[in-house]
Amino acid sequence: MVGREREMAQVSHLLAEADAGRGGMMIISGGGGVGKSRLLREACAEADRRGMRHLTGRTSPVERGIPYAPFADGFIPLFNQLNPEELATLTRGSEAELRYFFSPMGSASLPDPGQDHAELKARLLWSFSHFLSRLSARRPLLVVLDDLQWADTSSIELLHFIARRITGDRIALIAAYNDELIGGHPEVTAVEESLISIGAARRCELRPHSLADITALVCQTFDVPESATREFVAMVFGWTRGNPFFVDEVLKTLVDKGRLRRVDGRWTGWDLMEIDLPSSVRDSVRGRFRSLPERVRTFADILAVVGTSIAYEALLPLSGTDELSLLSGLEELRKARLIEERLEGGVIVYDFVHPMVREALYSEMGLARARRLHGQVAEALEAFRGTEALQYADELAYHYVRAGDRMLASKAVKYLSVAGKKALQKQANREAADYLGAALERVSDDTHSSILEGLIEDLARARQRLGDLVEAGQLWQRRLEIARASGDRAVCARVHRSLGYIEYWQSRYPEAMEHFQSGLDASVAEDDEAQSLLLHLARAECLMEMGRAHDAQGETEVALRIGERLGRRDLLARVHLRLLLLHLWTGPVERARFHRDCALQLAASREDPALRCGILWGAGLLEVGTGDLRASGVYIAEGMRLAEETRSPLHWLRMVELQVELNTISGDWPGALELAQKAVDTARALNQRSSLARLLVWMGLVHFGRGDLARGNAMVCEAWELSGAGREEPVTDVHAAVTAYAGRIGEHLHAGEYTTAIAVGEKALSTVDRSGYLVWAIHCIMPLLTEAYLMNGDLEGAARIGARLRQDSERLGHTLGIAWADACDALLVWLRGDTASGIRDLTAAAERLEAIPAVFDAARLRRHLAARLRDLGDREAALRELRLIHEIFLRLGAVPELAKTREQIRELGVRPPLRDAARGGGLSCRELEIARMAGRGLSNKA
Repeated sequence: MVGREREMAQVSHLLAEADAGRGGMMIISGGGGVGKSRLLREACAEADRRGMRHLTGRTSPVERGIPYAPFADGFIPLFNQLNPEELATLTRGSEAELRYFFSPMGSASLPDPGQDHAELKARLLWSFSHFLSRLSARRPLLVVLDDLQWADTSSIELLHFIARRITGDRIALIAAYNDELIGGHPEVTAVEESLISIGAARRCELRPHSLADITALVCQTFDVPESATREFVAMVFGWTRGNPFFVDEVLKTLVDKGRLRRVDGRWTGWDLMEIDLPSSVRDSVRGRFRSLPERVRTFADILAVVGTSIAYEALLPLSGTDELSLLSGLEELRKARLIEERLEGGVIVYDFVHPMVREALYSEMGLARARRLHGQVAEALEAFRGTEALQYADELAYHYVRAGDRMLASKAVKYLSVAGKKALQKQANREAADYLGAALERVSDDTHSSILEGLIEDLARARQRLGDLVEAGQLWQRRLEIARASGDRAVCARVHRSLGYIEYWQSRYPEAMEHFQSGLDASVAEDDEAQSLLLHLARAECLMEMGRAHDAQGETEVALRIGERLGRRDLLARVHLRLLLLHLWTGPVERARFHRDCALQLAASREDPALRCGILWGAGLLEVGTGDLRASGVYIAEGMRLAEETRSPLHWLRMVELQVELNTISGDWPGALELAQKAVDTARALNQRSSLARLLVWMGLVHFGRGDLARGNAMVCEAWELSGAGREEPVTDVHAAVTAYAGRIGEHLHAGEYTTAIAVGEKALSTVDRSGYLVWAIHCIMPLLTEAYLMNGDLEGAARIGARLRQDSERLGHTLGIAWADACDALLVWLRGDTASGIRDLTAAAERLEAIPAVFDAARLRRHLAARLRDLGDREAALRELRLIHEIFLRLGAVPELAKTREQIRELGVRPPLRDAARGGGLSCRELEIARMAGRGLSNKA
């Protein structure tokens, strides 16, 4: 650890913070042999001294395609040590999912093939995150992941997800990678930059040792004065350029060869004029292997081909020799400090002391020998695994592919296919595509048709999930041609549906509709009504995006009739949910509520908490969309409970998004921001772009209200890019785009750019009109647009938008929209000179907003009311209003409105209240709101 004092101080600080319940992450980078693994071992030793639990996972080139390999390497020994009661307590019902996540833990049944894959992956991430939190609550935890440059993409995604969620846990996370080998794995550096940019991780770059460091290392190791080693150290530094591993190997080799030797209790040989070694340290390592006996070198070659740590029980059948010979050979390799022996969960395992040792040996191996050994290892491992061989498909596929023997090609296809399917089911889509693509390349002419068809479908799904729609489309088209040739209309219907969605996601709606119709024709001919129902719903979804809400309703109602005829309650519940959303956006609200009730009843009868949770989200959205915030809160609370029960982060994300919107409108801005930040982290981790865009807008609007324009602008700009708003081509995600338009209008309003805000608002309104989603116009666009017209002095424009706001709100029963329309009319009455009526109308409008409650909007309206009362000479009434809203703006942190309120109080000749009064002994903001309601004569129940 010479020369690593600064880095160890950073490690100690990280562990101390984690021990105190402030979890964090450190990412260590550096070239090969620079000392990353040594620093990680010292971090584990420091964790031991602090009484922390530590788990270490490593990857290797062999494991690059195996989903979650480094996490499995670190956590499987822990799982094996826990007794069933401990495991049940820590997993709280998710043990089966974790066993599936880390399949070597034991047998794990595959999930329902019909289950939503994104939901499954999200739940797996969610369950593992909660398991870590509960584990660290018992004892602080250090998780170490080494050689991240060889980690699979799924592990990188899991690492990113966990790193964002440990800030409140007693967890320290340290990951290391070789920055010389990272070029082929850009996901690692992308995740690193993401985590560092949001403060979820810190970077530690290890550099080679300096000349002074090597001097100190040699003097301390050999107990020799600096003066005796000066020229020797300079020579070593020149050879190694300060790389600690190279320095170590040089010194070991010189000692092994007797060039450095101990004579009469002191080390000699420092007068060497040159180091008698090959021109690279790699050759030095090779030289150490060449000195090994042939039988020992054979064992080393086998370990190099295996490529990762291996249990003794598995190594024995690979060696092809008796146990005594194997033990003797392993002992020689261990004494030569080429391999290490350790216990993992009570099992003896062997591994090279450094990946470069394995690389040096493997690179010296001839191609023919390497292929032959890979074939031998593959067959021996397959026999050793026996009936459990398919559980190790990744490992076996690696060796069979590299065996290069045509006789073994079918085995390669078999295990690549299984590994790809397992990766696909675990949402490790990149690894799945690699496995399945390699299998498809090796398919021979005599391969059974069912194997080929399954490969094509699985690879198409993997490419589709990765966003590679072009290649996915080509694969689905190939599968369609096979199905047509065999006359399999059921497959044709299903594949046409997949092809239709590929066109739909690329906004090619006419082409999508053609595929959906072709699939529908095939399903009708096959008399597959369930598939027909799904295709009608797909057509409805496409038609909604095309702005043809009436046609979409017709398709959905056809699906409803099919569902009623089939009596499939699960399908019926989903159809009613679709109708609920359709009528929510287009009206009438009564129909939306009818379908909500039907969906809830059907879901309750099935006792399916996940389905019911989705319907509760729709019900909550309906109430938010119509302005009944209190009713929405009831649905959200129940939905959040079910989301926790089902361990579904996607349902949780939807519910939290609604709660953020609710908190923003009702005036709980601190709660809105806290929840929104957690939800944003989850949305990023799960790649939920639409939810992310909407959350960013709500956060941006709160920041605008607080006067933090820079932060608000950054969030709105990101939402703008995510949603595709403002582009020339048609908007494909109206729900994200309209919210982004609202954020952009708010941005211009707070910047005083009223003309620009009007232009953006009118464009947003036309976008809403094309889609037919009237609720978005009421909920997000028209209130902001009327304000822009009022601030710009265009009373006629404000009156026009206000009249439409009232008309559409009354037709849909949108109470919040009606209250906003009342506020607009009241301001227009006052601005047109009718002061007395203006005061009356402003008071009534403010009370309607408070009844919802829309706290911020009501307080702003009362500030205008105070100004009118002052103009009429009613100083006390004006002051009473200003003091009440001062507390509200102070609690919200609404700096611009607070400053205006304080200035109005000064204009009345009164000193404004202290800014921290709300944190003193006075009434809280909520108490003030209740006092006002009591003042209006409301009952205790109300």
